[in-house]
Amino acid sequence: MQRGVLTVTRAELADMLQKFDVRKYVGTPIANKLVAGIQSNIDPINLEVSKEEIEMIMDDIGAPMPDDSANMSALRGKINQLLMKFQTETIG
Repeated sequence: MQRGVLTVTRAELADMLQKFDVRKYVGTPIANKLVAGIQSNIDPINLEVSKEEIEMIMDDIGAPMPDDSANMSALRGKINQLLMKFQTETIG
């Protein structure tokens, strides 16, 4: 299983949680990490995530939209960078 660290700001995480329904994933590691992250006083937040968890997030937040906030756009960029890192590790 591939793992990496997704570093997000509290504002990016808050925007993500507007689209990612943690109730759908209650009791799962990803839901627990996201809830703990938003409840913490840490900024930025380092989330250790698997490739599968990143894919779950991407499925839930959906495709980029023209009205996405700057925080959501930044978050998508960070997620895409981490996915590219996973792909490079698989190929290399």
